[in-house]
Amino acid sequence: FFYLDNQLRERIVQEGDTFKVLNTDIEFSAVEMEAEIDNHPERFSPNVVMRPLYQELVLPNLAYVGGGGEVAYWLERKSQFEHFGINYPMLMRRNSALFVDKTTTKKIDKLGLTVEEFFKNEHQIIKDYVHENATGELTLNEEKDFLKKVFESIAEKTAPIDATLIKTVWAEHAKQLKSLENLENRLVRAEKQKHDTAINQIKSVKDKLFPNNDGLQERTDNFMSFYLRKGSAFFDLLIDHLNPLNTDFVIFVDA
Repeated sequence: FFYLDNQLRERIVQEGDTFKVLNTDIEFSAVEMEAEIDNHPERFSPNVVMRPLYQELVLPNLAYVGGGGEVAYWLERKSQFEHFGINYPMLMRRNSALFVDKTTTKKIDKLGLTVEEFFKNEHQIIKDYVHENATGELTLNEEKDFLKKVFESIAEKTAPIDATLIKTVWAEHAKQLKSLENLENRLVRAEKQKHDTAINQIKSVKDKLFPNNDGLQERTDNFMSFYLRKGSAFFDLLIDHLNPLNTDFVIFVDA
């Protein structure tokens, strides 16, 4: 919980038998804390852990509609609701939206990619792009298969002579396979250098659409930036295409 008093809002932490208000000299014993709760309940505000229980106690709901992250968080609170005997609402994930501006759309088109491909993690997008636009074969799958067959043949010849050597044969196979994989990685790195500009553009677009390492745009961008460009038509767009009871992910492309 947070402790509120004269513009103060700081979290309460328990240290041994004492309750302290962070960044202040205020502290309570267990008895004093209970007295403070009884005499001044308005001085206590639930933090993120207790907020769902608090709001459902004050204003019960049949259902809670929220984003994917919110619903996942509420799922962690179920045992708390059971402990306090508070009705646990139905959880409904609302739909989310992604806005792609003209500049970003042009970058995506120039890269020969689609908006949907940027739902993958950044590493996978770059890997797929490099393989798709490589000047030569970057995988050594055929060689790996051939290597396996060679060592299977060696293992067959070894078994009748000394079965205990089979483990040594396959250990050697693992070493050779690792060498091929290292060479494969070097081929990919060399190819990436040829596409350095495109890779930087992929990173830029990915961060634009999914800020802060794959976070949702709606959790970072303020609606005002869209409203300033579209005016009241922005709200009409949302009303026409968003339905909070629909779980679809809606993509708006400003072509």
